[in-house]
Amino acid sequence: MTRVESDSGAARRICEVLLRYRRVVVTSTCADGDSIGSSLALAWALRAIGTMPASCTATPAGPARGLPGTADIEVGETVPAGTDAVVVLECGDLGRTGLAGFDGLPVINIDHHPGNTGYGDAHWFDGAAPRAGR
Repeated sequence: MTRVESDSGAARRICEVLLRYRRVVVTSTCADGDSIGSSLALAWALRAIGTMPASCTATPAGPARGLPGTADIEVGETVPAGTDAVVVLECGDLGRTGLAGFDGLPVINIDHHPGNTGYGDAHWFDGAAPRAGR
């Protein structure tokens, strides 16, 4: 069964969560072009509204290295200390991030992959979208 939640209510709930927090980490599955591009774009948008975003992945950017801002992406095994909330892009389940340290943090799940488990405090899933940053 494909669940589609791309209505204005989903976007509003995600915005409400994001506006509550100052230090937001944006992460994704592997460091491919779609994932990295979406993460960098969201971090840029969050910065524009006064949030202090950080992009973090478990693996280096790989072929996406040429995208502006990739040098600022943190590579690690856990969500950075001091994080208030996390946005996860392109991951059907939280384990696909390769990161630990989500316990107790608000998690926003934005994805398009079949089989998304609906995890997170707010989620936007559209199985018809070609990528999460559609």
